[in-house]
Amino acid sequence: PWGNNSHRKAMTQSDSRHTTTPSCIKMSNENERNSIFFPRKLTGNLAKLFAKACNQYLNAVENECNDTPSEIPIFSWLSPQHRTFLVSKLAVGLLCEDEPLPPQTIEYGAAYFGVVATIKCELMIEIDTSVDEVGQDLIKLYYEPVLAEECLGREENSTARSFEQRTIDMSLIGKEARKNKKKLDRKIDSEQRESGGHHSKVANKARIGIFDHLEESLSSWRHIFEGGKCPESIRRPPRLLTDDEKGWGGFQWRLSVDEALQEDSTHIGVIRPLSNLNFCWNCFDFDKWDTALSLLMKTYYMHLNPGDSALIFGDIDDLAYADKTHHDRILAVQKIVRDLRDAFDPHFDVKKGAYPQRLIFAVCTVEMYHGRANCSFARKFLEVCKERGINLEERGDFQMRYEVFNTVSEQVLEGLDKSYSMDIEFKSPGDYKSKDGLYFGIGCTRNGCYSFAYDEMKYCSNCRVVKYCSKECQKADWKKHKMQCKTLAASRKDKQKIQEALRTFKTR
Repeated sequence: PWGNNSHRKAMTQSDSRHTTTPSCIKMSNENERNSIFFPRKLTGNLAKLFAKACNQYLNAVENECNDTPSEIPIFSWLSPQHRTFLVSKLAVGLLCEDEPLPPQTIEYGAAYFGVVATIKCELMIEIDTSVDEVGQDLIKLYYEPVLAEECLGREENSTARSFEQRTIDMSLIGKEARKNKKKLDRKIDSEQRESGGHHSKVANKARIGIFDHLEESLSSWRHIFEGGKCPESIRRPPRLLTDDEKGWGGFQWRLSVDEALQEDSTHIGVIRPLSNLNFCWNCFDFDKWDTALSLLMKTYYMHLNPGDSALIFGDIDDLAYADKTHHDRILAVQKIVRDLRDAFDPHFDVKKGAYPQRLIFAVCTVEMYHGRANCSFARKFLEVCKERGINLEERGDFQMRYEVFNTVSEQVLEGLDKSYSMDIEFKSPGDYKSKDGLYFGIGCTRNGCYSFAYDEMKYCSNCRVVKYCSKECQKADWKKHKMQCKTLAASRKDKQKIQEALRTFKTR
């Protein structure tokens, strides 16, 4: 879809070709407002944060690591080429002031939340790993109090079900999920040629329970404001941070998110401005960052109707397949993804696959990197930016960067058939089997075995619930499994036991 001299026109045409909204995507009923995914441009530190996330997503998708957030299946089940294309369009539409906003479709809405999920993923990784990279004085001051509070919470929840009972519950859920998944797969296959016009009804049914849970989680925002605004005495570090502490090994993502939060002075309903949060850049509590980021990037920024929210958010995993109240949503999501892939995949040109990757790099990066194949493009881009006085060491000047990209893209065509930094030849999006990743079920039952080849696994011949990848794994696990085998055999078809197991995991 990306031409050379007429690439601007090609990008515009690709919107109508790839993102023509199938009838199944127009979810709102007569009593609901249409979702407004993109009411305005992103500006200030929020724009810089989003640009940083787009650039990080480019790295993630090239490395095939953390690029498919399971909680956003409409986005994650698209091909890598499709996802990269959507992120490139979001970068231009939300960051470049003279360009139109992205299309107001669920496809782009899901892609937006895929980028937000990238920020959350980086925050989680940073919090988990920075304890090994930052000074012990900062660990003692900022991390240990949170750790002590978490330990106290675990003691208070000591009445949770035993490990053995959780294992039984998980096995029953997995068995029910596998059975239901086969039925749903047959149903979606039998409806391949069926029109998607009835999806409004499906979406309304699908939102029951899902959206309520989402709203419940967002209504728990109060804990990020309790006690008042974070005082300057906590916000001010006890010493200057080292380069490592300000970088990838320390507080980099928290500093960026904190800067965006501190710019927010919005007041919607009973929700207070996010500049009044009771934590700041040095917080090690991921739950607080998660809540604040959800408020900043969703609740404060856009309007989603319940049907679209139900379809965009939520893992489709064992719990979803085992719970029949989720089946309408699963079917709706699968049909949306099928329609989107049918619209995009046949038009992707592998000889020009690096075009959206180059675009993300040009608009969003502050790091100068490239593979061998795209070296000429990167050097030319840097040269023209320098001539025009564009500072590439800081995020900003997005419109000017985009205009340079347009100029250079017409001049440098070699290397478009290789990925931007990895020099890998592009494959057809149709070769990407997203269905392989639909089902994040339980693999081989033996502890320590990480095989997930479901179709090749064999059930225990007695209970017909747990599965093993080999006789060796079954033999090694027998000492543990024999204590549960009879219980599982008796409970396998007990609907009440299965529902009780589902309720247990839902309330964890």
